[in-house]
Amino acid sequence: MSTKVGLVLDDMLDLDFTKVNGLLLTDAEKIPPHIGLVSNGFYYSATANGTILDRKMSSVLDVITKKKKKVLFASFDFKLDKEIIRNTFLEYGALVNGKTCLHPARMCVEKSTGLAFNVNFVFELLPLMQDQNLIRNYHHYSLENHLNERYYKLPTYTKTDIIACIDRLKR
Repeated sequence: MSTKVGLVLDDMLDLDFTKVNGLLLTDAEKIPPHIGLVSNGFYYSATANGTILDRKMSSVLDVITKKKKKVLFASFDFKLDKEIIRNTFLEYGALVNGKTCLHPARMCVEKSTGLAFNVNFVFELLPLMQDQNLIRNYHHYSLENHLNERYYKLPTYTKTDIIACIDRLKR
């Protein structure tokens, strides 16, 4: 099963990441993808090993291109506040005890928009954000063979799939 999102525009490497905010899905084709937040040239993420704060997008893009990661980027049509992002990710911490990488990103979206999204998966969140006109565009890296008429189908998965993936990363 999957959820369709799009239109997916051009290669995300053409974006000026110092001027955009959005959700970055790394290993977008995998179950589950990894979810991080991008704000004005910096990357934020909760991982199995800790929290990533203020990582330059240029270094994230270097890893993506060197490892040929498949990535979907949902560019937001609203601003994110750096202090809200930092505080939210610091408070949330590493992915332990059932925590997921979507949660702090979703919390930042909710705090920035004043909207509540009662969802647990990115394949639920992105269509709702699209319905609220909160997503400006979608961009990609290395997903050409996964697009159907410029739409991308997000794979669906369960919380068990997420926990199993986090457990594998900790080993």
